[in-house]
Amino acid sequence: MRMMFPFAEAAALAANPDGTIGLAVRAGSSADTERAAALLAQRYRLKLPAGSDAIGPENFWHGRVLRDDRHLLVVLGSDKGAAMRRAAAVPGLPTEQAQADVAFGERLKTIVKYSVFAWAGMQFFIFGRVASWAGGEPAVPGVEAVSAETLMRRLLSLNDQDVPYALSRGRHANEIVIDWRYADAKWADLMRLHGMLKTYRLVLRFDEGQHNVRAQDRYASFDWSAGLGAALASLQWKVSLGITFYEYGHERVFGLQFRDGMPTFDLTYSYTFNLNEMKQPVIEIIRHAGWNFRPVITFFRPVGG
Repeated sequence: MRMMFPFAEAAALAANPDGTIGLAVRAGSSADTERAAALLAQRYRLKLPAGSDAIGPENFWHGRVLRDDRHLLVVLGSDKGAAMRRAAAVPGLPTEQAQADVAFGERLKTIVKYSVFAWAGMQFFIFGRVASWAGGEPAVPGVEAVSAETLMRRLLSLNDQDVPYALSRGRHANEIVIDWRYADAKWADLMRLHGMLKTYRLVLRFDEGQHNVRAQDRYASFDWSAGLGAALASLQWKVSLGITFYEYGHERVFGLQFRDGMPTFDLTYSYTFNLNEMKQPVIEIIRHAGWNFRPVITFFRPVGG
């Protein structure tokens, strides 16, 4: 039917056990309805009445045609009795109320569909702000905020401590990047020993106007088998699509040792990976400087806040 009436919104054909044929077409306009009637008349060699009526005796076929501006319904049969009985049993064309109900249903589905899209879009913008608020740490009450440059120098002073992470200036003037010391031989050997294949980076950006430090989590994977230099060169940093509120891992390595001349199977080394070891000292320095710590999923303010 689609091949016969490609311009129609819908078309269907039924071949009935009593030898009759029923054909229904829904068109987009009265002109398309007349076009469908003309094609049907040509196909079955019919002389269709101008309106909705029984097909005249000049045709080989018997039956009835029903039409309005958008619908065409035809029942045909070689046996007049069977054709007229089938035509009488057909429900007929949809009433104006039925058509109005269908149109309302289509409009309602369209409204619901676009409402869902709008709701999803709102969640995309709202989630980042809500998550930033939920994971944030406010400044210590009563502490006067220092300048951004002073706070950045305080944070960079952590490099003087024997900690497994390093701080450096970022590409932006108001940015500090904090990495696990994957380039330091001491910490690199520890990471290699315990099979760490992922390293973590925390990017901080300082908003002096609101005294907010906006923090973004990033991760990268590396391949120790390629060698330290090649591994560093192949790091591909990716922004995590979310905020890491908590991550903790603990590993133990057992090995064969000798104690008092006897072999024993004991714990040789244990290592803890805890993001709080990196984040919490940084957060405390920020808070005690009169600034707020705000984790974000993106630095794009309409989404990340």
